[in-house]
Parts: sequence; structure tokens; C-alpha cells
Amino acid sequence: MRAAKSLVPAAYRDVLAVAGFRRLLACETVSYLGDGLSVVAISWLAIQLAPPGQAALVVGAAVAAFSLPAALGALVLARRLRRADARTLVTANALLRGGALGTAALLYTLGLLSPVGYIALLAVSSLLVAWGSAGTYTLVSRLLPSEHRLGANTLLGTSQTTAIILGPPLAGVLVAATGPAAAVAVDAQSYLVLAAVLRGVRVPATAAEPGAESSGGFRLLARRPELLGLLALTAVFCLLYGPVEVALPLFVVDTLGRSADFLGAYWAVFGVGAVIGGC
Repeated sequence: MRAAKSLVPAAYRDVLAVAGFRRLLACETVSYLGDGLSVVAISWLAIQLAPPGQAALVVGAAVAAFSLPAALGALVLARRLRRADARTLVTANALLRGGALGTAALLYTLGLLSPVGYIALLAVSSLLVAWGSAGTYTLVSRLLPSEHRLGANTLLGTSQTTAIILGPPLAGVLVAATGPAAAVAVDAQSYLVLAAVLRGVRVPATAAEPGAESSGGFRLLARRPELLGLLALTAVFCLLYGPVEVALPLFVVDTLGRSADFLGAYWAVFGVGAVIGGC
């Protein structure tokens, strides 16, 4: 027992001692791994659905639909959801994402999925992603005292980065063996696991502080110009990085003539490089 504890850095021992956080970390790790599979599966399924000569358009639309509606949901639903309970937000996102992705996988298996329908389901699946992510970190703040939150967030970030490395090659093997719908279905199931396990996490109730009412994201950005600069820098980075998610699978298929497992290996190497670069 002591030997096992010595392998865990001291900064994480107190964090992992909280049962609620352990459950949250476990179910979030499952969903992160599911999304790691989707890095390969989403674009590969789009390629399978695309009419001849239109693969680039369908893959681009699918990748955009899997991410951009999250920003729209963050803006349009702010008035309705900003006071919602954190667990409700995470659960709602998990159920919506799992349901939409599961429907896409089922329809493809039945031969009923069209490119337009696929893109629409991907857009629905991503609508609450920003709120689900915010809910996760809000749960961390409610489960742990302030001195342990940095370690908790680090563990969540590490599990997400690990999923980027492990998920794509697993997806490549799964897609090569059974087809892309299976990998999409596994991602859907990972979110259903998240929703189910989260029900058992006991979250302490917190009373609202006087004057703690949110003033709105845009007002906050106006008061903090450094945040506006960071947001602009992030937007430029995503604008330049986004085409890679479309170009890479097309490069693997059209130029290299390789299969999904090769694409998974490419993304795994990309993830390893990101980890090394962050060290």
C-alpha cells in the first residue's frame, strides 16, 4: 500500500482521496477516450458517405458540425443555462451527444444515413459541449477546496491528452476491423457511461453569494482586455489549425492510399508531439 502511494505524486493524493472526484475523473476519462476515437471515426465515416468527388466538402462540413455549434450554443443558450446546476449541464451534454452520435451510427448500419443527415446529427451532438465542459470544471470547484483544484484540473487535462494519444490508433484498428460506425457508436456509449456514473457523484450544495450574479461574458471581456487578446489569439490558432483535421484524412486516403489505422497512427504521433511540446 505504501509503495503504491509513493508512486502517486503528493499533489494528487489528497485530490484522489475524494470519492466524488475519483468517480468524476473516471467517467470523464471514458468520454475523453471516446472522443479520441472520434478524431478518426468522424472524418472516416464522412468519407464513406461522400458522393464521388465531394469528399473534401463532406469531411469539412462534418468536422465543422462536430465543433462549431458548441460556440453557437454557448451564446444562444446563455440566458437559459447560465444558472443551471453543473451536474445537469454535464448530464444534458452527455445525453445529447451520446444520443445523436448513437443515432448516426445506427442509421449508417441500417443504410439510412445521408451526408446531410450525418452533418445535422453531428451539429446537434455538439450544441451543449461548451456548457458540459463548463459544468465539469464547476463540479471540480464544488467537490474540492481551492488548494486542490489545480491538481484536479491537471489530472483531467492529463486524461484528455492521453486520450488524444490512445484513442486514434484504437479507432484505426476498430474502423479497419468493423467500419467507422462502430467507433462512432463507442464514442456515443462513452457519453452514456458518463451520464450514468455522474448520477452517483455526491456534490455538496453551495449557497449563492450576494452579488455573485454573472454580468455576462461580453461585459467581462470589456473589463479584461487581456482576456480579449487571449480569445483573439485562440481564434487565430483554431482558424489556422482547423484545416488540418480536414486535410489529414484526405491526404491519407487520396495521396497515400492508406487505411484508417494509418490515419490513427498519424493522430497518435501528433498527440505525442503535443505532449512533448508542452513539457
